[in-house]
Amino acid sequence: MTLERIKAHILEQAKTEAERLLKGTREGLELRLSRARASLREEMEGRLAALDQKLQEENAFALSRLRAQNHLKLLELKNQIVEGIFHRVLEHLLSLPAQEYLELLEGWLNRLELRERAYLRLSPEDTNRIGEELVNRINSSRKAGTPPGVSSEVLFLDTDTAPIKGGFILRTRKFEI
Repeated sequence: MTLERIKAHILEQAKTEAERLLKGTREGLELRLSRARASLREEMEGRLAALDQKLQEENAFALSRLRAQNHLKLLELKNQIVEGIFHRVLEHLLSLPAQEYLELLEGWLNRLELRERAYLRLSPEDTNRIGEELVNRINSSRKAGTPPGVSSEVLFLDTDTAPIKGGFILRTRKFEI
Protein backbone atom coordinates (compact mmCIF):
# COMPACT_ATOMS: atom_id res chain seq x y z
CA MET A 1 0.00 0.00 0.00
CA THR A 2 1.18 3.32 -0.76
CA LEU A 3 1.39 6.13 1.62
CA GLU A 4 -1.47 7.90 -0.09
CA ARG A 5 -3.68 4.89 0.29
CA ILE A 6 -2.72 4.45 3.92
CA LYS A 7 -3.55 8.11 4.55
CA ALA A 8 -6.84 7.75 2.73
CA HIS A 9 -7.64 4.59 4.67
CA ILE A 10 -6.81 6.24 8.04
CA LEU A 11 -8.82 9.28 7.07
CA GLU A 12 -11.71 7.05 6.06
CA GLN A 13 -11.55 5.18 9.38
CA ALA A 14 -11.27 8.45 11.31
CA LYS A 15 -14.21 9.83 9.37
CA THR A 16 -16.26 6.70 10.07
CA GLU A 17 -15.31 6.84 13.76
CA ALA A 18 -16.16 10.54 13.90
CA GLU A 19 -19.55 9.91 12.28
CA ARG A 20 -20.19 7.05 14.73
CA LEU A 21 -19.24 9.32 17.66
CA LEU A 22 -21.40 12.13 16.28
CA LYS A 23 -24.29 9.72 15.79
CA GLY A 24 -23.89 8.41 19.36
CA THR A 25 -23.65 11.93 20.76
CA ARG A 26 -26.63 13.04 18.70
CA GLU A 27 -28.68 10.04 19.92
CA GLY A 28 -27.60 10.74 23.50
CA LEU A 29 -28.60 14.39 23.19
CA GLU A 30 -31.90 13.46 21.56
CA LEU A 31 -32.56 11.01 24.41
CA ARG A 32 -31.70 13.67 27.02
CA LEU A 33 -33.87 16.18 25.18
CA SER A 34 -36.73 13.69 24.99
CA ARG A 35 -36.42 12.95 28.72
CA ALA A 36 -36.26 16.68 29.51
CA ARG A 37 -39.38 17.31 27.41
CA ALA A 38 -41.19 14.42 29.11
CA SER A 39 -40.14 15.71 32.53
CA LEU A 40 -41.28 19.24 31.68
CA ARG A 41 -44.56 17.92 30.25
CA GLU A 42 -45.14 15.87 33.41
CA GLU A 43 -44.32 18.86 35.63
CA MET A 44 -46.60 21.17 33.63
CA GLU A 45 -49.42 18.62 33.67
CA GLY A 46 -49.00 18.31 37.45
CA ARG A 47 -49.08 22.09 37.88
CA LEU A 48 -52.08 22.33 35.59
CA ALA A 49 -53.89 19.59 37.51
CA ALA A 50 -53.11 21.35 40.82
CA LEU A 51 -54.35 24.67 39.46
CA ASP A 52 -57.46 22.98 38.09
CA GLN A 53 -58.11 21.35 41.47
CA LYS A 54 -57.62 24.67 43.28
CA LEU A 55 -59.95 26.41 40.85
CA GLN A 56 -62.61 23.74 41.33
CA GLU A 57 -62.32 24.06 45.13
CA GLU A 58 -62.55 27.85 44.96
CA ASN A 59 -65.56 27.59 42.65
CA ALA A 60 -67.25 25.07 44.95
CA PHE A 61 -66.63 27.34 47.95
CA ALA A 62 -67.92 30.40 46.10
CA LEU A 63 -70.98 28.48 44.91
CA SER A 64 -71.65 27.23 48.42
CA ARG A 65 -71.36 30.76 49.80
CA LEU A 66 -73.71 32.09 47.11
CA ARG A 67 -76.23 29.33 47.85
CA ALA A 68 -76.11 30.16 51.55
CA GLN A 69 -76.62 33.86 50.81
CA ASN A 70 -79.49 32.97 48.49
CA HIS A 71 -81.11 30.79 51.17
CA LEU A 72 -80.78 33.66 53.68
CA LYS A 73 -82.37 36.11 51.27
CA LEU A 74 -85.17 33.64 50.57
CA LEU A 75 -85.70 33.13 54.29
CA GLU A 76 -85.81 36.90 54.82
CA LEU A 77 -88.45 37.21 52.10
CA LYS A 78 -90.50 34.37 53.59
CA ASN A 79 -90.26 35.97 57.03
CA GLN A 80 -91.40 39.30 55.59
CA ILE A 81 -94.38 37.58 53.98
CA VAL A 82 -95.29 35.76 57.20
CA GLU A 83 -94.82 38.97 59.20
CA GLY A 84 -97.11 40.78 56.77
CA ILE A 85 -99.74 38.07 57.11
CA PHE A 86 -99.53 38.20 60.92
CA HIS A 87 -99.85 41.98 60.79
CA ARG A 88 -102.95 41.78 58.57
CA VAL A 89 -104.51 39.09 60.81
CA LEU A 90 -103.81 41.19 63.89
CA GLU A 91 -105.36 44.24 62.24
CA HIS A 92 -108.41 42.12 61.40
CA LEU A 93 -108.62 40.83 64.98
CA LEU A 94 -108.42 44.34 66.38
CA SER A 95 -111.16 45.52 64.03
CA LEU A 96 -113.63 42.86 65.25
CA PRO A 97 -116.48 43.97 67.51
CA ALA A 98 -115.76 43.21 71.20
CA GLN A 99 -118.31 40.36 71.43
CA GLU A 100 -117.06 38.65 68.26
CA TYR A 101 -113.45 39.03 69.43
CA LEU A 102 -114.35 37.52 72.82
CA GLU A 103 -116.09 34.55 71.15
CA LEU A 104 -113.10 33.97 68.86
CA LEU A 105 -110.63 33.85 71.77
CA GLU A 106 -113.04 31.67 73.74
CA GLY A 107 -113.28 29.23 70.82
CA TRP A 108 -109.48 28.98 70.57
CA LEU A 109 -109.06 28.43 74.30
CA ASN A 110 -111.87 25.85 74.50
CA ARG A 111 -110.04 23.70 71.93
CA LEU A 112 -107.09 23.32 74.29
CA GLU A 113 -107.05 20.41 76.68
CA LEU A 114 -105.87 22.11 79.82
CA ARG A 115 -105.11 19.57 82.56
CA GLU A 116 -103.13 21.84 84.82
CA ARG A 117 -103.24 25.42 86.04
CA ALA A 118 -102.77 27.88 83.16
CA TYR A 119 -102.38 31.64 83.18
CA LEU A 120 -103.87 33.81 80.48
CA ARG A 121 -101.96 36.97 79.64
CA LEU A 122 -103.70 39.58 77.50
CA SER A 123 -102.83 43.07 76.32
CA PRO A 124 -103.60 45.81 78.86
CA GLU A 125 -106.65 46.88 76.82
CA ASP A 126 -108.01 43.32 76.46
CA THR A 127 -107.36 42.58 80.15
CA ASN A 128 -109.61 45.49 81.14
CA ARG A 129 -112.16 44.95 78.37
CA ILE A 130 -112.70 41.14 78.28
CA GLY A 131 -110.20 39.45 80.62
CA GLU A 132 -112.42 38.39 83.52
CA GLU A 133 -115.36 37.48 81.30
CA LEU A 134 -113.16 35.33 79.05
CA VAL A 135 -111.68 33.39 81.97
CA ASN A 136 -115.12 32.91 83.56
CA ARG A 137 -116.58 31.62 80.28
CA ILE A 138 -113.75 29.11 79.78
CA ASN A 139 -113.93 27.80 83.34
CA SER A 140 -117.76 27.62 83.17
CA SER A 141 -117.69 25.65 79.93
CA ARG A 142 -115.29 23.15 81.53
CA LYS A 143 -117.66 22.50 84.50
CA ALA A 144 -120.02 20.44 82.37
CA GLY A 145 -117.42 17.78 81.58
CA THR A 146 -115.60 17.76 84.92
CA PRO A 147 -116.22 14.88 87.36
CA PRO A 148 -117.47 15.81 90.83
CA GLY A 149 -114.71 16.76 93.25
CA VAL A 150 -112.32 17.86 90.50
CA SER A 151 -111.81 21.58 90.06
CA SER A 152 -112.83 22.88 86.66
CA GLU A 153 -111.00 26.12 87.25
CA VAL A 154 -107.68 25.68 85.52
CA LEU A 155 -107.54 29.01 83.69
CA PHE A 156 -106.60 32.16 85.58
CA LEU A 157 -106.10 35.71 84.40
CA ASP A 158 -102.42 36.61 84.81
CA THR A 159 -101.79 39.71 86.88
CA ASP A 160 -99.16 40.82 84.36
CA THR A 161 -100.27 42.04 80.97
CA ALA A 162 -98.54 41.07 77.74
CA PRO A 163 -96.75 43.55 75.46
CA ILE A 164 -98.99 42.57 72.54
CA LYS A 165 -101.77 44.34 70.64
CA GLY A 166 -104.22 41.45 70.49
CA GLY A 167 -104.61 37.73 71.04
CA PHE A 168 -103.19 36.06 74.13
CA ILE A 169 -100.25 34.31 75.73
CA LEU A 170 -101.07 31.14 77.64
CA ARG A 171 -98.52 29.99 80.20
CA THR A 172 -98.43 26.73 82.15
CA ARG A 173 -95.71 25.06 84.18
CA LYS A 174 -94.53 23.19 81.06
CA PHE A 175 -95.05 25.57 78.14
CA GLU A 176 -96.00 29.02 76.89
CA ILE A 177 -97.92 29.77 73.70
